Amino acid sequence: MTDQIPPSQPRQPQPSQARPEAAPPQVADAQLRQLIVALDNANDPNHERAEDDLIRLGAQAVPLLIEALEPKYPWLRAYRAAEALGQIGDGRASRPLSQALNHPNSNVRWAAVRALGKVGDGRALLALRRVARDDRSRTSWGEPVAASAAAALREMQRSSTILRLSDPIRIALLVAVAFIALFWANERIATVRGALNQSNHAVWGTAVTPILPTATPVSEDTAEGEDPEDDEAEATPTVDTAATPTVAPATATVTAPTANVRPAPNTNNEPIAQLKAGDNVQVLGQSGDWYQIQLPDGTGRGWVAASVLSPPSSPVPTVTN
Repeated sequence: MTDQIPPSQPRQPQPSQARPEAAPPQVADAQLRQLIVALDNANDPNHERAEDDLIRLGAQAVPLLIEALEPKYPWLRAYRAAEALGQIGDGRASRPLSQALNHPNSNVRWAAVRALGKVGDGRALLALRRVARDDRSRTSWGEPVAASAAAALREMQRSSTILRLSDPIRIALLVAVAFIALFWANERIATVRGALNQSNHAVWGTAVTPILPTATPVSEDTAEGEDPEDDEAEATPTVDTAATPTVAPATATVTAPTANVRPAPNTNNEPIAQLKAGDNVQVLGQSGDWYQIQLPDGTGRGWVAASVLSPPSSPVPTVTN
């Protein structure tokens, strides 16, 4: 595979079918950089398998793959880096891949379009729509970039229930949910207020009968001639209040094909679980660009990048680490 594709023999670089390993070995930064350089160097002995090796390393290779997208590097390096990022599916690559849609080489733009379709981040929708509408270029092997962007948009819309809904429908659903929540809260508040009012009537003597009538035993002092009205004045009424209304927990939906759940709000750790597109999770809090969630099996908590989740259904508290 060479850096330049001869015009007389246009061909597409063979795409990788590798997948990130569940527990990849930790590789030194120098070794990662050698694999990055090998992406476009046909004379490097690691050239053919460099993309596969980077994909298998998964999250630890993402920062250097993002760097390889810059226009200052050979187009083949940026092209294969975009392909690898799409296979890894890490949400951190969404913004850099969106920026790569402006790369001067149409082959790189085409690869970035395909990668964004696999990452599935809704924040890239506007950029992909622009490419589908305005980019009239083709790759060296004849693929139209605009048509590929349109296909990526369709793929993203199929992979996420939220993205399939149009904006007006999403807004209508959110408004309906808000009205239901307000109605439920008002009912609970009215119940509490009614109980408090009945208790106040009992205290001031305006109620015909007490809420919870109880028999008042006759004390020895009363039997000996004490005024029973004094005992009644000292009695403290019991207020029966309704339980404080609870707020429905915030939930969110996984919008990426896969989402890693980590023990801390960063990538300097190994995932403890993995979610798939369409999974609904309970959101417990937020720290920067990360949401703390309840694990689906109920065994504990973890952190998921905000880029792979839909916005929570209600505000969540900020978690201080």
